[in-house]
Amino acid sequence: MVRSVSRAIVALTCVLSYPLAAHAESPVKGAIELTDENFKAEVLDNSTPTLVFFFAIWAGPSKLMEPVVAQLVAAGTGTRVGTINIDEVTGVPSQYGIRNVPVFMCFKGGEMVAQLVGVVDLAKLKALCPSDAAPAPAPAPAPAPAKTPPPQDDPDDD
Repeated sequence: MVRSVSRAIVALTCVLSYPLAAHAESPVKGAIELTDENFKAEVLDNSTPTLVFFFAIWAGPSKLMEPVVAQLVAAGTGTRVGTINIDEVTGVPSQYGIRNVPVFMCFKGGEMVAQLVGVVDLAKLKALCPSDAAPAPAPAPAPAPAKTPPPQDDPDDD
């Protein structure tokens, strides 16, 4: 009983002492900080593919993804990256049914076209929302013409 009470006090102390800023900036330098007010203009009405990172500052998996998302921004892939803090911005996450974080959604032409949930690697993030301006993969080389065997002498021709 004493241990349970002690654990509860420690947990409550941690929660109460957690610094909650009145406004937390995007955790990813170079990413667009999205809000309920600017989401339509920055994402839905924008012709450039946009990867949206839904996060919470208190969530360990979100913290793990911050450097990966920062690598994506720094790579300059042509895909825009935006972040939404679900504790501060509630309309857009509610509209898209965000219940867990991190969530990554790719928007193209005003529509959500792809989604990943959880901790993923950089390659999966790049593949989730490729830029339309990214070079197309090179076509496969044409197969070499088949070699025909040289004609063989027919032993019956003698």
